[in-house]
Amino acid sequence: GNVAINSIWFRSVADDYKNIQFGSDGSFNRTFCVVGNTVYMSGRSENSSGATPYLRKFDGQTGEILGDIILGDEAKLVYYPCNQVMKDSKGNICIANLSLNISSTPVVVHKVDLETGALTQIASLTYSGSTSRCDHVTLTGDVEAGNFSIYGAFAKAKVVVRWNFENGVAKSQDVCSLATLYPTTATALGTAPRVIVIDENSFFVVGGETQLARYDFSTGKMTDSFTNNMDMEPVASEANGGTWFTMNGTNYMVYPYADFTDANGHQYNVVKTDENLSFKSMELMWTFPKNGMGAVSSTTFQADADYVKVGEGMVRFYVFVPGNGLCAYELVDTSVSGLESVVEGVATEVARYDLSGRLVANPVKGINIVKMSDGTVKKVIVK
Repeated sequence: GNVAINSIWFRSVADDYKNIQFGSDGSFNRTFCVVGNTVYMSGRSENSSGATPYLRKFDGQTGEILGDIILGDEAKLVYYPCNQVMKDSKGNICIANLSLNISSTPVVVHKVDLETGALTQIASLTYSGSTSRCDHVTLTGDVEAGNFSIYGAFAKAKVVVRWNFENGVAKSQDVCSLATLYPTTATALGTAPRVIVIDENSFFVVGGETQLARYDFSTGKMTDSFTNNMDMEPVASEANGGTWFTMNGTNYMVYPYADFTDANGHQYNVVKTDENLSFKSMELMWTFPKNGMGAVSSTTFQADADYVKVGEGMVRFYVFVPGNGLCAYELVDTSVSGLESVVEGVATEVARYDLSGRLVANPVKGINIVKMSDGTVKKVIVK
């Protein structure tokens, strides 16, 4: 069927928008995830182990800031607290700290009570085989039931580690030594690598020195990469992240295409792939945002993507680059009955001003001047 993409809302530090703010070029807000209709952004008040940790909530449909969840003091860990927010396969929200030495300083994962901010520790992760830092981990399974796995990769290493838990108890630790990297000139994964899980024995990984590549966990062999489709290879080398999903029987991937060094700043690709998520089958659908999200270096190269399924023929996906912006899009299969009207004539809000002409991040009482994505401008009265 025909597939269309809609921009739902757009928050960026770029001059045309300036409707989001970050402290320290985004180093206080490193990651995000989406559950249901809420976007959760990780945060800390400063870069210190004693910083106040929080989660900032955004409305998934409108981009409105809903407020902060102040987290329990248990999150105040060395090196930095609340470096990551993530979800498990059941939608439970967890946070983790940044460790500068995974062999001696554990990455501690806590489940978050979204009503109170109370934390419950579910895992303390170390790996004796590397003294490298661990910025991020990936969670699969169900932390509520206690049956889950956590994947981690390290900046100065060529391994992916999986910690397995059963009934809330650590059961085993599996190590995948990566035989080769892409590009082949890389000697390690590089700054803040991300693991994107495909299934129990397959994953993608991308780091500051490496591009997205696929591996077999049991052998460590690289099974696919942009070598098989150079046209789809990113120009970005300092943008780590991505996601994949299935909509109406077809697989899609969203991954960083350009970083802050590019003329347009940070951009992503949406590609269609086959049932095996093969690189060779990647077909470019869109590169977005057209004019980029921003050109700020957040120093640790995060360029996240996440998604939620809205229905059989619609997926809402989100991208977040610390220090630059947070944006929402919808991918719609217009062949699915009832969805045709969704993509016709839709203009989205791109900027909002008060009556004095001051740019505002959220609706303010009185007359608001709203700039739309189709170039039109309208006056809105907010009571």
